[in-house]
Amino acid sequence: MPEIENRPYDPDSSEQEIAAISRRISAVDDDIFIWHELPKQTAFSVQVMGQSLREQTQGLDAFYLIADLREAGRPDAEVREAIRENMLSIPNKVHFSALVGGNVMLIMAAKFIISRFGVESWSVTKSMDDSLAEIEKLKKERSHCHG
Repeated sequence: MPEIENRPYDPDSSEQEIAAISRRISAVDDDIFIWHELPKQTAFSVQVMGQSLREQTQGLDAFYLIADLREAGRPDAEVREAIRENMLSIPNKVHFSALVGGNVMLIMAAKFIISRFGVESWSVTKSMDDSLAEIEKLKKERSHCHG
């Protein structure tokens, strides 16, 4: 994982910092991607990561997204709106999984925020294994329906 400091990033960030933010979107499989949220999100960092996700998923008919929020701080209203706009602008999401660990407050906040993303299928999980198992189950269900 690229080294990111525990501070907000803005449009004045260096090219290296912007590239490191972009690399926080990674592929687990051809159609499963992880959004490794920054400790201190900003509308700018959300835009950079959203663009990276759009580029990596371009041309896919469907994909699954896991947002790893375990290191993330609490987003303010501007960041929440930037996240919502990004999620609404990214086509072909089949399922959105928020990975939150055991933080009860984060679980509640994630459920509230995700409900505004315009995705039909979403979940909040405590571990990466749970997120991946859920996605594999959904993939099997989709292949039975579309196969």
